[in-house]
Amino acid sequence: TPVTTATRPSVCIRAPRRCSSSVKRKRFWNTFSTNTLVPFAFRQAAKSSGCASVGKPGYGPVMTGRGARIHVYKRIPAEAGLGGGSADAAAVLRAMQRLYGEAEERDLYDIALRVGADVPFCLQGGLCRAQGVGEVLTPFRLGAPLHLVLAKPAAGVSTRALFERLNLPQPLPDTARAMAALSGGDVRALGPLLCNALQAEAEALVPEIGTLRQRLLALGALGASMTGSGSAVFGLFETPEAAAAACAAIAEEPACAFARVATGA
Repeated sequence: TPVTTATRPSVCIRAPRRCSSSVKRKRFWNTFSTNTLVPFAFRQAAKSSGCASVGKPGYGPVMTGRGARIHVYKRIPAEAGLGGGSADAAAVLRAMQRLYGEAEERDLYDIALRVGADVPFCLQGGLCRAQGVGEVLTPFRLGAPLHLVLAKPAAGVSTRALFERLNLPQPLPDTARAMAALSGGDVRALGPLLCNALQAEAEALVPEIGTLRQRLLALGALGASMTGSGSAVFGLFETPEAAAAACAAIAEEPACAFARVATGA
């Protein structure tokens, strides 16, 4: 994450393909986007120092009680299951750390986990296997670039309604084979291994998810799946040219409100 320092005391953080946050020194004055994870991340960081302006002392002397003025510019659609809110929260935590430099890395990840299960991953970035509730991260290398197409219908998925419909236990994915395919750069082996335990119930709530997923497969995707809790889906393609052509085609679908090519490297 590049960091630039302006002539006045400020730090600007830009997170590629996720969000950019501007954090300026200003004691106990903060402004937030409508994303509730952003103020929660800020309050958790302040709580850790016992900042009297935002709450009672909480989790030990991690950060000082200094405040910040925060602007978050979202580039990820809401209700997509792409971790946009968690990426915003992680950017705020990282920006506070870069601005004041008073938290140990381990403490920063503890704060991130209190904000949300996938915030530690967004804080770390890269390719990881996530275990536990999302806080146990094992990085590994990607063997070859992934050429993906993201597509999202206009409707989002209610997380509460989705989990109320979910029947447990769900079949376990073949994580070991998927990791081997990723690290070996074998996209043909990876395609059939893509899965999401929430997908069937999400498609029942928002049928357009299934429509877009099937359309990606018809356009030549080696595999297609829903992202997170939806409602975005992604398709895996063998070449950047195939991904670009599929993105142009799916963008014309009536069910599609958002389509982008993404490359994992």
